[in-house]
Amino acid sequence: MVPGIGYADETPYDRDSFGVLWARYALRPKRRRGSPQLRNVHPYRQRRAMLNMMCQVCSRMPPDPHGPHLFLLRDSCGAVREGERTTSP
Repeated sequence: MVPGIGYADETPYDRDSFGVLWARYALRPKRRRGSPQLRNVHPYRQRRAMLNMMCQVCSRMPPDPHGPHLFLLRDSCGAVREGERTTSP
């Protein structure tokens, strides 16, 4: 059991290998999907992008996976510090 918040019916798939709790999202068959909600983050795609260091827009890996990475953040009225963790690749 991980301390902090969690789901009442939590499964091993609700957390990543670092113990971080992720939002659940229903993956529906193509015939039952609606139109894309581009303003919202898709939890499954975000999790996949974060774990594989992929671009969340185009789903590609960087040319040099061990090279530098650029992370863009929404303006939070403060400077980004070295080593600060982000929620979006």
